[in-house]
Amino acid sequence: MKTPATLLACLLMHYTALPLAQIYQVTDHRGNAEFTDQYPNAPKESASITIIQNMPIDDQSSDNTLAPTSSISQTIQQRKANNALLAHQKKQRYAAWQQQLADKKKQIVQLKKQLDLTKRIHSDDFVANAQGGVRLTQDYRDRVSAIHQKLISNEKAWLALRRNRPN
Repeated sequence: MKTPATLLACLLMHYTALPLAQIYQVTDHRGNAEFTDQYPNAPKESASITIIQNMPIDDQSSDNTLAPTSSISQTIQQRKANNALLAHQKKQRYAAWQQQLADKKKQIVQLKKQLDLTKRIHSDDFVANAQGGVRLTQDYRDRVSAIHQKLISNEKAWLALRRNRPN
């Protein structure tokens, strides 16, 4: 009974063991070097066969990311990333600025409509004058003046916002 368990253990180890990747350097008698991953058939004139890399191959993990080869390529990649980030931030600032402009413009349009409605005179907006005429009430003048001041301040804010376009 011990033999099937031992056989099973050997088979399991055989199939789960990682294969070795070997790279050979073959140098001939003239000093020319060649590299191969198969064991070379060394002719008699070859001077040496050397294993330069002997490491297990892990098929389960594949790291396909390319590492930058030099500091110059790292600098270039960092600059590209920074430029992309700056461009994205610039687009966001510009979009936010446009949204603020549109919001201010909507407020101005609403205030103009409100001012037009407020300027309509009703019968209770008149007060009899002591000299026999009529005049507008102070309440009416205050309402119109307040809306007019809001409109002017919003237009000034809109113009200032329009002048301060983001870079």
